[in-house]
Amino acid sequence: MRITKKQSVNIDSIGVPILLLTFDKSFKKPTYYIKKANIKAYNFFGFDKDTNQSLNNHVSDIYINKLANIINSGKEEVVQFYNFKNQTATDAIVKAVSLDNKDLYLLTLVPINNSNIDIEISQLVKEMLDVFPVGITVYQNQKIVQINKEMENLTGFSTQKLKEYNTPAFYTCPDYRRMVETVYEKINSQTEPFEFWIISEGGERKYVKNTFYKLANNNNIIVSLLFDFTEQKNTQIELEKRNEEIKTLASNTTAFIFRFNREFVCTNANYGVELITGISPSEMVGKNIEEIGFNKDTLSLLKKYFIESFSERKKRNIEYRFDSIRGERIIEAVLVPETAPNSNTVHSVLFINRDVTAHRNMVDKITQNEKHYRLLANNSTDVIWTMDLKRDILYVSSAVETVLGYKPEEMSTAVFESSFTKESLEELQMVVNDIIKHIKLGKHEKIRKDYRIETLQYRKDRTLRHIEINLNAQTDEYGRHIGIIGTSRDITIRKEAELELIATREKALEADRLKTAFLANMSHEIRTPMNGILGFIDLLSDDDLSTEKRSEYLELININAGQLLRLIDDIIDISRIEAGQLTIKNHSTDIIQLLKDTVKTHKEKLKFINKENVEIIFEPQDEELIIDVDPVRFTQIVSNLIENSAKFTEKGNITLSYVKRDHEIEFCIADTGIGLTKENIDYIFDRFRQVDEHDSAKFGGAGLGLSIVKNLVELMKGTIWAKSNDDKGASFYFTLPIKSNVVTVEVPSISQIAQDTTGETVTKNILVVEDEEMNYILIRETLKNEPYKLFWAQDGIDAIEFAKKEKIDLILMDIRLPRMNGYEAAKIIKATHPHISIIAQTAYSNYNDVVTALESGCDDFIVKPLKPKKLKSMIKKYLRDKTHEN
Repeated sequence: MRITKKQSVNIDSIGVPILLLTFDKSFKKPTYYIKKANIKAYNFFGFDKDTNQSLNNHVSDIYINKLANIINSGKEEVVQFYNFKNQTATDAIVKAVSLDNKDLYLLTLVPINNSNIDIEISQLVKEMLDVFPVGITVYQNQKIVQINKEMENLTGFSTQKLKEYNTPAFYTCPDYRRMVETVYEKINSQTEPFEFWIISEGGERKYVKNTFYKLANNNNIIVSLLFDFTEQKNTQIELEKRNEEIKTLASNTTAFIFRFNREFVCTNANYGVELITGISPSEMVGKNIEEIGFNKDTLSLLKKYFIESFSERKKRNIEYRFDSIRGERIIEAVLVPETAPNSNTVHSVLFINRDVTAHRNMVDKITQNEKHYRLLANNSTDVIWTMDLKRDILYVSSAVETVLGYKPEEMSTAVFESSFTKESLEELQMVVNDIIKHIKLGKHEKIRKDYRIETLQYRKDRTLRHIEINLNAQTDEYGRHIGIIGTSRDITIRKEAELELIATREKALEADRLKTAFLANMSHEIRTPMNGILGFIDLLSDDDLSTEKRSEYLELININAGQLLRLIDDIIDISRIEAGQLTIKNHSTDIIQLLKDTVKTHKEKLKFINKENVEIIFEPQDEELIIDVDPVRFTQIVSNLIENSAKFTEKGNITLSYVKRDHEIEFCIADTGIGLTKENIDYIFDRFRQVDEHDSAKFGGAGLGLSIVKNLVELMKGTIWAKSNDDKGASFYFTLPIKSNVVTVEVPSISQIAQDTTGETVTKNILVVEDEEMNYILIRETLKNEPYKLFWAQDGIDAIEFAKKEKIDLILMDIRLPRMNGYEAAKIIKATHPHISIIAQTAYSNYNDVVTALESGCDDFIVKPLKPKKLKSMIKKYLRDKTHEN
């Protein structure tokens, strides 16, 4: 039937529900809007009067689809509608008519009135219903007429409250329209039991199974049976959730996983199973554990562990070997029992396996390498140690006991750090921090291959050692940086050798510098007197020179010659000391007299050099003090010390004193001069050194005197030192040992100057043995006014011949002669002519030459250059003695 627009229809006057619907094509699923409806329609569906509201909001998709079929087919059909407002269900005959506009439809619903048949339920039946453990509801014409106690327990609502709902869908979620319609659909279709969930009065969701039964003789009476299976459903949901989690885990792990039930049948497997067994997961499901490929021993052990897991609900770990498609593999596995939620019953076991063959091989290799490296470390003389990224010491090799005195187990982090000096620890920490910073920042390319530092480290006994440390970043078997590895080597011997070499080099450089300065100074010291000697010699050639000036010039020449002679003596002495050729000849000597003579000599010298403001003081405690000493060298020591004090003292005193002790005598020469600094004292006895390098220009001297003194004192078994006085000046101390039971022996005089006051006029014959004519002429001119007849022999053989032919009273014997030296000639002459006095004349001034001359037969000696006064005095002494003998 089709209605045209010209027809006027008053749908409110129609006694059945009428709806005017429009079809919306913009949606894929059928969508209808209510353009117009009568009062009956609004009351039937239970929604408020409103234009253009969507019918889909009040009817589920199932019934919308049924309406769409009716509209498209044009047939009538009985449909059950649910009034959500009144919560009632009503069957109606539905008829649809299309208007001129194809998208506009007139929908007519004719409700079907069911007959009212009241039933009575006996008390016995009610009591029987209450006994059943399932919820039972009896409906008549879709109205509740009976509910048992279990329904109250299951829903939480009272019987009265349940009857107020008066609908089979009272216990469903009110907003879940699809579920409500499903309930009514099941009532009418009489299908199998179906599942849905309800919300109890307490707001708890419960899962239920529902079955509807219509009475055979009356379709209007329906019995509903409601079974509560919430616990089972929750268990099922939990298991499904676990399965999903396991599947996700299994698909993203390198492990291969099985699930076995109590019959040892695989119920699940992941993809990894295929990689190890060659069997796909789908093929693996349903296989018994005996069909998978485990060997006999492994299979027996697995079954045992499976049974324990099922019975004791405990995890089991197992390691076994499996013949896989890639060969024999080492497998680590764990058996995890699975229980249902809220249950202690194990329904299955997860068998999780991990192939550790590569890892185990690597571990074995690492272990082997570790043993090898540990063997090397324990046999290395260097200490090998490791440190983690927290700067804690993890390992120290056994060499630490040799190097630092600690046992490896004693070398904790704290002990390790405390063994360094503060500066060395800071340097080490700087390097460690640099390596760790680059590791943590991932800047491995900035880590140097080798860090090397030199440190000072204390041994356990707190002795200090030089330690060389090499540091590198440490990596594990996977190449990851895990810490620092270091080696510590004791380089103390090498360092000391280096320091000694440096010191030796510096000393050599200093010695070279000092010798250069010494040579420059020596040149000055030689040229200064030579300049005076040569200059005044030239002045002496002036014919107009007065007698007074001539005498003055000669005295100055003599002074400069003496200064030059002392310098030469010092050079000869230091040379013999360096060559080890200077020996000490001790004799019993009265040192009091020697000291008095020395003081007297230097007092005269002070006057001559215009130092009248300096006084030498010596107040002996003894009349005489005889000790075993070399008199010449002792006098040289005291003289050099007095001269040194005089040089640096412009005004004041030079005091000479001594103190007797049990086994030694301590001498002191103290002055009031410029004094000494601590730095001066450290090197004042070094050769070529003076208090200040500029002092040589100010005070003069070659810088050899104190060095000679020190060597002479040490050769005489004594010690020498210096110190600066608190007030002013310096003091020099030296000791000499005292030997007990001293026997006094007569020592030949080698320096005593005799004064001849007799008026001897008898001519004496003197033989001058000298190979240099100039030296002979000098002697001849010196003695020309004396009553002596001189003979000249130029070598030792000629001297012997002269002694045989001539009556010789005294011989002046040079030592260095051609053909035969003076020692041999003197010995031969003395053997045949013992009455002839022989005086040795030599350029050598050391005591060995004196002793040799005396031992060869010489009576005395005189040192070149010859001093006229001394030469005349010595000749007169021996000629006078000769006269007395006659």
